[in-house]
Amino acid sequence: MNGAEINDLAIKSLREPLSPEDEKRLEIWLRANPTHAAQWDDEQRLNQLLNDLPSVQLSSNFTSLVLRTIQNEPRSKGTSTWFTLFLAAKRDWLRPLAAGVGVALVVLVVYRQQTHWQRVEWVESLKLASGVATALQANPVGATPTVELLEDFDAIRRLSTVTSEPDLTLLAVLE
Repeated sequence: MNGAEINDLAIKSLREPLSPEDEKRLEIWLRANPTHAAQWDDEQRLNQLLNDLPSVQLSSNFTSLVLRTIQNEPRSKGTSTWFTLFLAAKRDWLRPLAAGVGVALVVLVVYRQQTHWQRVEWVESLKLASGVATALQANPVGATPTVELLEDFDAIRRLSTVTSEPDLTLLAVLE
């Protein structure tokens, strides 16, 4: 038997008498664990004493009396800190300040991400330009760039995709 089963038996014994088989399991466990036997007996006696107490009728305004007593009770100096006093005094502007800080953080993150991607594009364009410059330096002076070098440019690619069919409207206007 583990601690959870013992707790279940203790709770069950508060509500109703234990069944004979539960009592037998409990006795076996208490004999195996004599250190817990005294604690079990103490708890059972305490529960019996609590059950024997007469029930006291609470007044209808018990909650309001307790709350009034708490409010009228003087506070000790050690219970409030400078931070709780600060929050209590500045509560009206704390939420707008937190919202402003949140918006500022979002704007900062978006700006940083945008500049990061812009820098990545600059690096890529510099890589392309440095590749062209390196290829031009490899050629003899005055030589034109090779076709392989110029294939990297988008303008050349767009020209290669033009259809070879003549534009009939343009030819009609020229005649």
